[in-house]
Amino acid sequence: MAYNHMAIFWRWAVALSCLLLWPSAGSAQLIDVTAAASPDPVVISNTLSYSISLTNTSGITLTNLVITNTLAGSVQFLSSSTTTGAVFLVNSTNPVILLISRLTNSGTVSFQINTRPTALGFQTNSIDIAATNNSLPLTNLTLVSEVTLGVSDLGVGATGPAQTQLVGDQATYTIGVTNYGPDPASNIILSNFFGLGATVLSSSGGSIVGGATGTNLALNVGTLAPSQSAQLSVSLQFTNPGPFQFISSVFADSHRDTNSVNDAVTNSVAVTNALPGVMSVVSIQASPTVDKQTGLFTQKLTIQNVGATAVGAVRVTVTGLSQRHATLPDILFNAVGTNAGRPFAVAPVALAPGDSVVVTLEFFFPTRQPFGGLTFDVVESPVVSLGTSSAGSSGISLTRQLPSTDILIEFPATPGSRYTILYSVDVAFTSPQAAQPSVVAPGDRVQWIDSGPPKTAAHPSLVPSRYYRVLLVP
Repeated sequence: MAYNHMAIFWRWAVALSCLLLWPSAGSAQLIDVTAAASPDPVVISNTLSYSISLTNTSGITLTNLVITNTLAGSVQFLSSSTTTGAVFLVNSTNPVILLISRLTNSGTVSFQINTRPTALGFQTNSIDIAATNNSLPLTNLTLVSEVTLGVSDLGVGATGPAQTQLVGDQATYTIGVTNYGPDPASNIILSNFFGLGATVLSSSGGSIVGGATGTNLALNVGTLAPSQSAQLSVSLQFTNPGPFQFISSVFADSHRDTNSVNDAVTNSVAVTNALPGVMSVVSIQASPTVDKQTGLFTQKLTIQNVGATAVGAVRVTVTGLSQRHATLPDILFNAVGTNAGRPFAVAPVALAPGDSVVVTLEFFFPTRQPFGGLTFDVVESPVVSLGTSSAGSSGISLTRQLPSTDILIEFPATPGSRYTILYSVDVAFTSPQAAQPSVVAPGDRVQWIDSGPPKTAAHPSLVPSRYYRVLLVP
C-alpha cells in the first residue's frame, strides 16, 4: 500500500496546531484585555479615545487576532495608533477592524482608537476580539461614555433671613451661582424649593421656567463662562408659622458637574405668629422734619411696654406710605423688612414692663414734602441680628459728634456694595453689635449717623463710650 507522506504530515501538523491553540477544559483565559475611554465625560465634537491593551496569557503564540470595534451611530472614526506591538488597521469605516497577526506568549499589544462624538448623551462602544481560525473564544467588551456640552463645576450660595419671622413678613433670598470651570456652562437652571408656608412675590436675575408652583420656583440663569457668577433673588411672604426651609440647587442640562458638594444650599428660619408683648405709642412728633445732614425726613416716636411681660425688641410698622412722585415711592429709609406690603423698623431694645424707648424713623420723600397721613403699629419683635461676618473691612476716615449729640462716621466705599456698621462699648470689640439696617453705598464715600434706636440699641449720648467698625458684607 502506498502512502502519501506529505498529506499525513499536513494533517498531523494541523492537529498539533489546533491542540496548541485551543485551551483544555478548566484552563485559564487565553488573553487579558483592558479597555478605557478618555476623557469621560467628553465634550461634544472633541476627541474621544478608546485605549485597548491585550496580553497573551495562553502559554503559546496566538495568530490572526481580529479586533472589531463597533462605534455608536453618532460617533465618527478619526484614526488609530499603536503604542506597543504591531496592530494593523484593516477597515476604517464602522465597524473599525484591526488585526494582530502574531502575539507571542506573554506578549502585549496596546493601541488607541480616536473618535469624535457628534451627539449628546451616553454613547456605547462595543469591542469584539476573535481569531480567524476560531482558536479563541469570542471576547466582548462595552464602553459607555457620556457626551456633554461641557464639564463645569457649578456652585450655589444663598442668604436669607436669619432671625425669626412673623407671619405676613416678606423676605428676599439672594442667590449667587458661580461657574468654577473649566468649560462654559449653558442653560443653567436654579431650582428653589420651599415649604407650603410661603407665597412667591417676585424674582429677579433669571427667567422663570415652567411657572412657579406652591413649593418650587425654577429660574433659567442662562450661560456662565468659567469664573463668571450671576446673582438672583426670590422674594417670599410667609403665610404659616413653623420651621421654614429654602433650598437652592443648580444644574446645567447636558453638562457634567465635577463637584456635587456645592450644588445645593439650605437656608432655615423660624416663622411665628404675633408675639405676646403689648406695646403702645405714647407720643409722636407732630410731623416729620428735615435732617439737613442727610436730606431725610425724621420723626420720633416714644414706645412703651404696657404689657405684663418683658420684650426683647420692638417693631414699628408704618402704614400709609404711597407714591406721590411720578417714578419714586415714599420709603421708610431705616426699615429692615416688610410685612404684608408695609415696611417696618426694629429697635433692638429690651423693655421691661413699663419701660419706654424713643425711636427715630427716617423717611425718603422724593417730592421733598412731608406726608402726614401715616399710622404706626407697634408690637413685640423677634430679636434681629444682622451678623458680623464680612468679606473685608473699610477704614473710618471721620468720626464727629453733631450738635444733636448724634454721631457721624464717614468711610470710603465701593458704589453698590453693602456694608454693616458694628458698634461696641470697648475698643477691643469684645461683644460687638451690628447696626441696622446695613448700608448700600451710593458712592465712593458714605456718611452714616448713629441716632440711636432703631439703628442701635441706645442713643450714643446714653452710653459711656461707643466705638465703630465698618465691614463689607459678603
